[in-house]
Amino acid sequence: MKLAPSRKRRGFFKPKRVPWGEGMNRLYEYFKSGTGATRSGGAIGIEIETQFANENGHPISTRQTDVLLRMPVSGGCLKLELGRQMIELNVPPEPSFERLWKKTSGCLEQLYDTAGELGCYPVFAPTPYIGWPDPLLYVQEERDAVWVELDGASALENLSRCSSVQFTVDVNPVDAISWINKLWGARFHEGDYAGNDGLWQSYIVQSRFGYHPDRYGGPEGFADLCDYVARLAEHEVVMHHGAPCRRLIENVCDPDINLFLRSIWWHYRLRRYGDALAIEIRPFPRNGDENIPKQWELAAGVLGI
Repeated sequence: MKLAPSRKRRGFFKPKRVPWGEGMNRLYEYFKSGTGATRSGGAIGIEIETQFANENGHPISTRQTDVLLRMPVSGGCLKLELGRQMIELNVPPEPSFERLWKKTSGCLEQLYDTAGELGCYPVFAPTPYIGWPDPLLYVQEERDAVWVELDGASALENLSRCSSVQFTVDVNPVDAISWINKLWGARFHEGDYAGNDGLWQSYIVQSRFGYHPDRYGGPEGFADLCDYVARLAEHEVVMHHGAPCRRLIENVCDPDINLFLRSIWWHYRLRRYGDALAIEIRPFPRNGDENIPKQWELAAGVLGI
């Protein structure tokens, strides 16, 4: 699989600044309205993608994947992440990383124990796709089938091989943009994330949709929340009511804002969970478990929490 060499690409449209309208008002209010009580740094959640191989070093089978996905995990939940060998663990936010990591470690131990019973083990190499030439894409959800229609299976194959660690930390709207700018200044995405970054860039280049490159990674900083919203609104809604779409949010009635935000793959992005606003910190690779607390320490140090 040949990876894209750099962020500089040709042949893409350049998004135009969209006049402020009702769609951007919806986005702005989505982030601001009702989230003012969010305490910055008050809760931390985590998502961990882990690739699994069998005893011969090959990616696990779909049968093994299905068994793992059916297992109950106390304190978290499991889901498939595009690749048949890729299991994602989601652990809800806790008020401290110590509590979060205790729960997360227990979930991972449960997952590894069940995997071991099936003859599987986790793979932490940053680029295991090098030794796995067979297709890994395993579409099980209707939404993922729409992504195949949008992008093409060969483009999505890149993402089926990315494994990362993502932290979600609560942030008050007043602090949101300054925190994002601090994270950009730390340049985490320029560290040992190169393996995943190359796969993401290849996905953007190879997709049939023709995304602008900034849909992945994102602008390197923002003036304020209005600027953040305006930059989001430059990108098209690609899925609406379960069907492919190619319209700016200004031209979409009743958009699914949560889905739209999930389809803008910025390294540091705002999300909303109930009445809490949060930042997702995405560009950390999935190395060994012992590295995850160190990754959080890096992010927490930048944010001063």
